[in-house]
Amino acid sequence: QNGHLINEGDLRMGSNSPVNRYGISLTTLGDLMNHPSGTISIDQVQSALYAFGTGVLAKNEGEIRIGSIATVSANGILLSGLAEMINDSSAEVFIDQCLHAVSIDNQAKLTNNAGIHIGSLLPITGNGISLASGGDMVNLDSANVEINRTNQAIFATAFGSTLANEGIFRIGNIASSNNGISLASSASLNNQLTGMIEIDAISINHGIQVSLSATFNNAGLIRIGTSTAINKFGISLATSGDFN
Repeated sequence: QNGHLINEGDLRMGSNSPVNRYGISLTTLGDLMNHPSGTISIDQVQSALYAFGTGVLAKNEGEIRIGSIATVSANGILLSGLAEMINDSSAEVFIDQCLHAVSIDNQAKLTNNAGIHIGSLLPITGNGISLASGGDMVNLDSANVEINRTNQAIFATAFGSTLANEGIFRIGNIASSNNGISLASSASLNNQLTGMIEIDAISINHGIQVSLSATFNNAGLIRIGTSTAINKFGISLATSGDFN
C-alpha cells in the first residue's frame, strides 16, 4: 500500500524469459514515476502496465517501450477502476505486438501530452485504443498519437466513455489497419478546435463509424483518405449514431 516506483535508469522486464502476469502492477495508491532519464522496456508478459484503483497514478516523463522484443499476450497498458496515467511533455510510449495496445475502462483516465506510437513496427491484433465503461482519454494540443497495424485503431463503447482530442491523431500513416475509429453504445469523441485527425489505409471497413447512439463532435480538422485509400466509407452513421 502507498508504494512508489521511481525510475531514472534502465528498467527491463521479460527481455530474456517470460513473466507470468504483469510487468508493472499498480494498486492501492501505488504509483509509478518514470523520470526523463528513465527507460522502461516490457516484453513477454500478460499485460505490461496495469493500474487499478482510486489514487493510483502512472506518470511517464521518459520512454516506455512495450512489445519491442517479444509478444505481450494481452494489454500493453491497462487502466481501470479510476486509475490515471499521464504521459508528460517530451515523453514517448511505443507499443507493438500485443492484443490491445491501450485499454481504459471503469472511469480510468489517460492524459497524453507527448507521443504515443502504436503498431509502428509490429501488429496489434486487437484495438489500438479501447475505451469502455466510462474510460476517458484526453490528447492535449501538443500531443501526437500514431496508430498503425491494428484490427481496430480506436474503439469506444458505453455511456461516459469519451475521447477528447486537442492535438494530433494519425491512423494509417505507416501501415494499414482493418478499421479506423468506431464509436458505439453512447460513447463519444470530441475533436476540439485545435484537434486534427488524419485517417488513411483502412483495409476492410470505414474511416469513422458511429452507431448505437454514439456521438462524434467535430470542431477541428478531419482528413480521410488523403494519402491512402479507405476500403469502404469515410464516415458511416448507423442506428442513431450522430456526427456534429
